[in-house]
Amino acid sequence: MAILRTIVWFFYFFGALIVLTPKMNEAKRRKAAGDESGWGGGSPCRAIVDRYVPMWMSTLMRIAGCTVTVNGLENIPKDRAVVFTPNHQSDYDIPITLVHLDRPHALVAKVETLKIPLVRTWKLFDCVFIDRKNPRQAVTAMKEAGALLARGESVIVFPEGTRSKGDAMGEFKHGAFKMAFAAGAPVVPVVIDGSYK
Repeated sequence: MAILRTIVWFFYFFGALIVLTPKMNEAKRRKAAGDESGWGGGSPCRAIVDRYVPMWMSTLMRIAGCTVTVNGLENIPKDRAVVFTPNHQSDYDIPITLVHLDRPHALVAKVETLKIPLVRTWKLFDCVFIDRKNPRQAVTAMKEAGALLARGESVIVFPEGTRSKGDAMGEFKHGAFKMAFAAGAPVVPVVIDGSYK
C-alpha cells in the first residue's frame, strides 16, 4: 500500500507541474511584456500561484496521508509584510507552510531545488534560491528576499538552513533576522512539530 501511495504521489507531483507549466509560461510572457493584470487585480504570476499552489500541495499531502493541525493564525500581522521563521524537520515543511500560512508566500529555498525537473518553472513564484556553498551568493540572495519584503511580500525562511529530520532543532543562521531587521519587518516564529514522521 505504501509503495502504491508513493507511486501515485510522484505521478501527481510531476503530472500537476506538467499541466500547470503552460499557465506559468503564459504568465512569464505577460510579465515580460509588462502586463501585470491578473485575477483580482494582482499580477498574473501571483494569481496563478494563489490559485493553484495550495490546491497542488494540499492534494500531495492528502495522497501522502498527512493531517495538519494549525494553531495561532490569528497572530499573523495582516497589515504588513513579515518574515516567517519555521523550524525545518522534513521536505513536507514546504507544502505545510505554503498551504497553511493563510496564503502562499515568497520562499527562500536552496539552489539544489532547481535541479528537480519542472520545478525551475516556478521561479516566477517569488522564490529566492540560495547557494549555501557560496557565501557571496547567499548574501545577494538574502538581499533579493529583503527587496521582496520592501515590496510588501512576506517571506518564508528556514533559519536552520537544512532539515533536522527529527525533534532536535538545529542552530539558527542569522540571515533571516538580519533581513527582517534591515526591512523593519516583524519576525513571525513558526513551530513545525512531527513532519519528519
